Amino acid sequence: AIGDRALSGKQEFTTQQQKDITDVANSYLADSKSADNDVRYEAREQIHRLWTAAVPALIENVNNSNLSVAEMAMKSLITMRNERIIKEIIKKAQAETDIDKIKRFIFLLEHMKEQRETFIPGRNCIGAEATEELYASLVQPALNELAKKLNKINAEEKGKNTQTPETSK
Repeated sequence: AIGDRALSGKQEFTTQQQKDITDVANSYLADSKSADNDVRYEAREQIHRLWTAAVPALIENVNNSNLSVAEMAMKSLITMRNERIIKEIIKKAQAETDIDKIKRFIFLLEHMKEQRETFIPGRNCIGAEATEELYASLVQPALNELAKKLNKINAEEKGKNTQTPETSK
């Protein structure tokens, strides 16, 4: 299965294969909006079957306008976190310029210590000790940088909003 390949480290998908996996993951994420609990549960279970193969779609959906989709993406990323995934999240967060989207990534990174259960046997969240190491070495420094970035953007926005037509000439 695709998720098993991801677990074994043999996750070398062609561009087309990754696009197909992302499309499938996006369809499961869309199912998280369902009013039917069974549909939502099945969607979470299938995301966990895809495991880290679904990461590109999950990261893209952290800032989905539908909070159910964003929540499933974030909880899944927290569950399957590892150094590579955390680095990908940080890279995406650092490239972001929208204040609200940066805040969503900060929220996700702040929750990287959560120990979560997987729906599929053999898919395990990393342990508390490894989590603490990754949090200290990667997450906390990134959170500090993102906080500075937010402060800078807020200051720039405040400066733009306080200019009058005469002062902006």
